[in-house]
Order: sequence, then C-alpha cells, then structure tokens
Amino acid sequence: MTTKHPVPTIDAHEVRAELAALGARLDAIEDTVTHSAWRLDHLIDLLTASKGK
Repeated sequence: MTTKHPVPTIDAHEVRAELAALGARLDAIEDTVTHSAWRLDHLIDLLTASKGK
C-alpha cells in the first residue's frame, strides 16, 4: 500500500519573484567576476610593463 503525499502548489507569482531575485544575484556575480578579471588583467599589464624597464 502506498501513501500519497500532498503535492505542493506553486504560485506563479512566487516563481517569477524567485527567478527575478536569482537573476539579480547572477548579474551581481557577473559584475564581480568581470571587475576581478579587469583588475587581474590590469595588474598583469603593470607587472609586465615594469619588468621590461
């Protein structure tokens, strides 16, 4: 005999809100990664430029 578990209902508005929040977090992470990559690239340029002097 199987026990039936109630299926949770999902509100579309809640899903959209969660997806929007996740999208905002991903945008912030992307900005951080891009900024970090730019800083590393700039640091490498500074190090290689000073090495050539």
